[in-house]
Amino acid sequence: MAALEAAGATWKDINQIGVCIGPGSFTGNRVGVAYARGLALALDVPCLGVTSLEALAGAEPSPVLSMIPAKRRPPDQTVWLQAIYPSETLIDPIETGLSDVPNYFDAEMELILWGSETDPPTKLIPDTKWKAGASNAIGVARWLAKSSIPQRLPDPLYVREADAALPKSSPLAQ
Repeated sequence: MAALEAAGATWKDINQIGVCIGPGSFTGNRVGVAYARGLALALDVPCLGVTSLEALAGAEPSPVLSMIPAKRRPPDQTVWLQAIYPSETLIDPIETGLSDVPNYFDAEMELILWGSETDPPTKLIPDTKWKAGASNAIGVARWLAKSSIPQRLPDPLYVREADAALPKSSPLAQ
C-alpha cells in the first residue's frame, strides 16, 4: 500500500503483476508466486514471472551474464547463472561451479553480479566489464518493460532440489 501511495496510484491503476520466480529460497519463491497470482486474480490483471537473474539484469540493452551466489559453501561453492541476450529467446538459469563460470562468458557480454568486486567470480574473468546489482522489484519492473523479450509464466523456477531433508526418524524418509 505504501508503494501505491508513494506513486500517487490506487489498486485500479495496476494493469499487471510481476513476480520473481527464482532461483532463490524454495519457500520464498512459492509464497511470493502464490501471493502475486492471488493478487492478479483479485485485480483481474495478468501475472508474469521474472527470474531473479533477469531482475538483476533489469533493463540492460547489451548481452549480459547475470550471476548470483547459490549459497553453497567451499569447496562446493556454486553460482546461479543466466546468459541474457536482448530480443532473443529466454535461456533458463543454471547452477554451476565457480571454476566453470568463464565457459559461459563471451567477450560481448557484461557481467552483472549480486555482490561486490571482492567476490570470487570477478577474479575468474579478468579485465571484464562488470557491475554489482540487486534482484528487486525495480529490476522485475524494468525487465517486464522490455516488450521484445518473451515473458514467463508465474510459476516457481527451481534450478536444483531443495536442500532440506526429512529427519531419519520420519516414516516419510523411508
